[in-house]
Amino acid sequence: MEPLKVIIVDDEYLIRNLLRMRIDWQQQGMQIVGEASDAAEALEQIDLLHPDIVFTDIYMPKMDGIELSGLILERYPSVKIVVVTGHNEFEYARQSVKLGIFDFILKPIRATELLEVTSKLRAAIEQERGREYELTKLRGR
Repeated sequence: MEPLKVIIVDDEYLIRNLLRMRIDWQQQGMQIVGEASDAAEALEQIDLLHPDIVFTDIYMPKMDGIELSGLILERYPSVKIVVVTGHNEFEYARQSVKLGIFDFILKPIRATELLEVTSKLRAAIEQERGREYELTKLRGR
């Protein structure tokens, strides 16, 4: 299977860099194909690069990560979204679940947590693709 494509969205360069450097993405079967510092830039990159996974901050200028996630999932329902936030509040978790966000990670970002989430992401995507492949095979008969 080709590496899963990842886009990181955060208005803070240091956080984007930390996410990029925290783990060996290639070893996880993933490749960071883009970064964005705001929601508008993220949407452009998503339309262009068609990622499998988006990591997004909640608090960003103009449009927050929850609203961005809603727009992404409206356009690309198969994209998996992980919200990265420094806010451990129930309301964000509730909104995330309602939208269909895959998971969320609290700052400060720990490598072990990031590895756990990326492993779950890869397994979920592989399982979905396996089902799609089987359905295609069945329809072809």
